[in-house]
Amino acid sequence: MPFNQDPFKPWNDPFYKDSPFAPHNGIDRDNPFKPWNDPFGDEDKLTDREREDYGLPKRKDDADDYE
Repeated sequence: MPFNQDPFKPWNDPFYKDSPFAPHNGIDRDNPFKPWNDPFGDEDKLTDREREDYGLPKRKDDADDYE
């Protein structure tokens, strides 16, 4: 069960909450640095892969990392 109980966060969405394929139920389930284990965690702290798994749009970075 995720520590972050905010009902508007993707890991608490009923569609993903019990999914065995959701990132918060995977190998990083107990990782204290993941936003679902942080009481103030936010979906902005998810990796691109985790965002994709939750069906969230990709981040739009302001900085161009490829210059």
